[in-house]
Amino acid sequence: MNSLFTPDYSHLTGLLQHLNDEELKELLNNEEKIKTLVNDLKQVHDIEAEREMVFASNKSISEYNLSKQPILQEHRTQLEETRKIAIDLKDNLLEKKKKIESYQQNTSKETILALLQAATSEKEEEAEAAVNAFLENEITVEDFLLRYLEVRKMAHLRRTKAEKMVNLLLTNGSIPTPPVRSQKLRKPPPPPTANTGVPFVMPYPSNPVPQSNFAVPIRQAPQHPPVFNNVSQVPYPPGATYYPNQMRPPTFGYGPYPNYQYPQPPRFGHYK
Repeated sequence: MNSLFTPDYSHLTGLLQHLNDEELKELLNNEEKIKTLVNDLKQVHDIEAEREMVFASNKSISEYNLSKQPILQEHRTQLEETRKIAIDLKDNLLEKKKKIESYQQNTSKETILALLQAATSEKEEEAEAAVNAFLENEITVEDFLLRYLEVRKMAHLRRTKAEKMVNLLLTNGSIPTPPVRSQKLRKPPPPPTANTGVPFVMPYPSNPVPQSNFAVPIRQAPQHPPVFNNVSQVPYPPGATYYPNQMRPPTFGYGPYPNYQYPQPPRFGHYK
């Protein structure tokens, strides 16, 4: 590339050095010969060759671009159609948004919740009606399964939505939480007077009664007689061991005659 932009006159200078004055004057007055000498320069030949190469490259690129024109036109058509669809969807979205805003202004959240709960109850009634029809042999098993599963699924979904909506309304404060009733303590009745005829009960003294030094005997609870081999032991034989956990009454020896056995209740718990 440096040879194209940096002129080289060595070849032309070598030709002109061998010319005499008359030939130089003739060359100076003849433009055709000057053009011929210039065109014979190496730089001019290189520039011409590069120009041909650039021209061929541009021609191939143009032909390639022209071959892609149908595909480009097809994509352009698809882009225009997609743009129209996007515009229609945008208009539809704006219209639905306006409807939703109008519905929100005309209908309160509590009304929507009530309608949803009513729809849930309706589906549950339909499920119960399907069960009753099946029990009365009005429908077959296949029809019952198809009808009951579909209705029950819808009722469950609506109930779930209603519960979530209630939670959202409670969180946002749209539905006030039920107030907690404070339990009021009742006042004690006034003491009876002498005119009422009711015996007057003296209140407990505020000061405790001083304890005496006398020990009060503690009365022990009566113990059941033990039973060994389903035979009551009365009195206790020497060496017999009493089991406090065995609280069952004796089964023999307490009837109208010896070794009378009462009917046994069902065994459960620690009686087993």
